[in-house]
Amino acid sequence: MKRLITAFLLFLASMAATANDEVIGYVKTVTGSAAVTHAGTPIQAVPGTPLYMKDALKTASNGAMGVTFKDNTVMSFGPNTEITIDEFLYAPSKEQLSLSAKINKGTMEYVSGVIAKLKPQAVAIKTPTGTIGVRGTHFMVKVDDLSESPSDDANESAKAVEGADTPNAEEQSMNNPQTPQE
Repeated sequence: MKRLITAFLLFLASMAATANDEVIGYVKTVTGSAAVTHAGTPIQAVPGTPLYMKDALKTASNGAMGVTFKDNTVMSFGPNTEITIDEFLYAPSKEQLSLSAKINKGTMEYVSGVIAKLKPQAVAIKTPTGTIGVRGTHFMVKVDDLSESPSDDANESAKAVEGADTPNAEEQSMNNPQTPQE
């Protein structure tokens, strides 16, 4: 009986490891220096580099990177950006849809894929001062590095540009309750 339980536990552990090793997207473009850290190991990002859940993506001061996920979500990162892909589930037939990422600093442009179109509440982009719930198809966000600026106003550390594809885009603070939200 102990062998059966041990074998079952090993099977469950291997299934959990396999879930984190499923490719969820790819690096599409790289300019300058950029890296993807998977399972604690950083590698230089080049077009075609696979992405996995829990990967950390980082661009240098001269870097930019564009990635595409399995559901056709597109994210582009400017210089000095750090982001982690916390969760990505894309199984529409099983109604398993989720995309969660955290941008620690830098700039990111986001274009919705299938997950946001089918289940917008399943997409969340976290910043050090708040969470962006995706209810549109295209936005940009800039997160200042709080460790480099002694500002007491943490509410100003994350900003989004709503309707970034329109000429009258309006910059909005993520944590300012006086700022109108769409």
